[in-house]
Amino acid sequence: MAIGAPCLFSGDALSPSARFFVQHPMLKPPTNVDPTELFLSLLVLPRPERDIPYRLPGAEDIPLRVRALSSTELRSIGSDGAALIRMALLPRLEAPGELFTEPELQEVARAIWRALGPFPAFGHADSSAWSPVLEKAARGTLEGYALSTCLDLDPMTGRSIERPDRYFGVPLSQLIDCHWIAYRAACAAYAPTETKKP
Repeated sequence: MAIGAPCLFSGDALSPSARFFVQHPMLKPPTNVDPTELFLSLLVLPRPERDIPYRLPGAEDIPLRVRALSSTELRSIGSDGAALIRMALLPRLEAPGELFTEPELQEVARAIWRALGPFPAFGHADSSAWSPVLEKAARGTLEGYALSTCLDLDPMTGRSIERPDRYFGVPLSQLIDCHWIAYRAACAAYAPTETKKP
């Protein structure tokens, strides 16, 4: 089951700037990042960001960052490398196709895609790999415990209602996939376990 990378394509009908998407596997948690650090990085508002090791030609002194994207944004990007740059790169570039040659566009898009690895999105990450890592990390943090308490109980059905907005302090509409994934990992980490009767 997938929880959180743009749609994958196969075939030869892709533009050169789109080919960086081809046959990317479902994202797995990075092994070179401490799990607790990874979990906490997903809680940043309005969106997690990270540096990328790329500089714009003629503006080498300006550091570049990428911001986490939602699964809806990734779907809207499809296989368009320029759209990925417009949506994910900071500072924002409105017309990357005018700034880069086609090979440069591919190179920037690949750098962005690699940098998005620690930011899972529904439908683009391997939940069987992410869930145990994030749940274990959540169990060792106060943030994880605080997140896990953000639930309401429906008095009619007895079911829990997810309320991560209480932790983040923003409307649910402002949360993106990585916030929800971290929240659900925390809830799973602190879910009560049933004790067997003798």
